[in-house]
Amino acid sequence: MCRSLVPSSTSNDLQATLDEIVDEKYQKYQQLKILEKEEQRIVDEEKKIQDKKKKIEEDKKKIEEYIKKIEEEEMMVEEDEKNVILAKKKLEDEKKKKPEDEEVSSRLTIILIICSC
Repeated sequence: MCRSLVPSSTSNDLQATLDEIVDEKYQKYQQLKILEKEEQRIVDEEKKIQDKKKKIEEDKKKIEEYIKKIEEEEMMVEEDEKNVILAKKKLEDEKKKKPEDEEVSSRLTIILIICSC
């Protein structure tokens, strides 16, 4: 009924306008979908970056722990080296003392022999 009241050229104009509006809305919808995909890609990238940063921090902590262990081992080795040096020195001192002790002992023996005569 409405069609009969509206001239056909106006009906065609309305249909063309309606088609344009639908096309425009569809294009905007497509653009929105593209933007949503891009936004999701960016969010995913940000998550990857955060995960990488977290991994780097964890690796730094592990490295710091390894360095600390190595430093402790180095200190223990240095302490062992000092102990070995002291032990060598003590042994050398003992070796030097023995001839002196033997000399003193032999002198005492001579003195005792002389005294007993």
